[in-house]
Amino acid sequence: MNPRLLNISLTRYRWYNVTNNVSSTPLRYFYPENAEDIQAIVSEAENEGLRVRAVGSGHSFSEAAKGRDFLMDMKNLRDAKRYTDTVRTEFGTKNYVLADAGITIRRVNRILDELGLALENMGAVDFQTVSGALMTGTHGTGIKKPAFPDMVRALRLVITGSELVQIEPTNGITDPIRHQAAEPDVRLIQDDDIFYSTVLSFGGMGIVYQIVFEVLPKFMIHEHRYLQSWTELKAELQSGAFMNKVHDNDFVAFRVNPYKVKGDHLCSISIKNVVNPPGHNDGRRRLFPRILSNREALIEGLVNSLNKNPKLTAARIQTALKNSKVK
Repeated sequence: MNPRLLNISLTRYRWYNVTNNVSSTPLRYFYPENAEDIQAIVSEAENEGLRVRAVGSGHSFSEAAKGRDFLMDMKNLRDAKRYTDTVRTEFGTKNYVLADAGITIRRVNRILDELGLALENMGAVDFQTVSGALMTGTHGTGIKKPAFPDMVRALRLVITGSELVQIEPTNGITDPIRHQAAEPDVRLIQDDDIFYSTVLSFGGMGIVYQIVFEVLPKFMIHEHRYLQSWTELKAELQSGAFMNKVHDNDFVAFRVNPYKVKGDHLCSISIKNVVNPPGHNDGRRRLFPRILSNREALIEGLVNSLNKNPKLTAARIQTALKNSKVK
């Protein structure tokens, strides 16, 4: 193994996903810093007859990212910038961003905010890497809003033979001539079948190292959360009244305590709508609600603690849902 790969890897390293229900001890654990590192790792794996997997923040609760041979942590690939230089003229009025695979949604949001831009949709948490969110099909809410794969316009991967490729739909946003001049080492493939087989492939088509997203001008969201019993919510679902809320609002979601407390299951319903212009206080939350009103991290973090003491599960989920209420 060449010295560079030794410097960016560990042996006997045990990787865990965020809830510790999936773990792996690969033959070697890598921290690539650029596409060239990934190429070298793939080449080494091919020479040794080994498989390569990439991991992000470990937010998937399945074994999608588990690998026993070479495992690479993408966290050092964490930049994002506008994607403009090679865009076809007919797509020039839209906004695109080129994001490294290991950048978290939180960091992308901050960079986009500085550029006056925003993702159109995202999942419940922002510590996922963009590649992990994409490859595992993160969807968010909003019946008329795109899931993560639907916001992607191009993927850059290292594939078999350590080749660099950029994959887009047949009518992709990139001008082939300008791309060849700007990225001569990256082969451009514009093919619907290949793109749609790759954009949600759980890492099975190669190692994604950069993603081009279509984004929107920055916008604000007004959020309202309220509590309801499952008995009441179930009746609304059966009558179709709840689906009216889904169609009449930009984002709608609900969480249910699977355990009965005081004879019923507690539900937390979240309704969000885009506000343009921002309106009150320029759309910014006051400090105290800003810190306390977003409880997704608390709900996610419950999994570990509840595994240790299952008797407290029902009460702790109940408390988390109650704290999610926004008055």
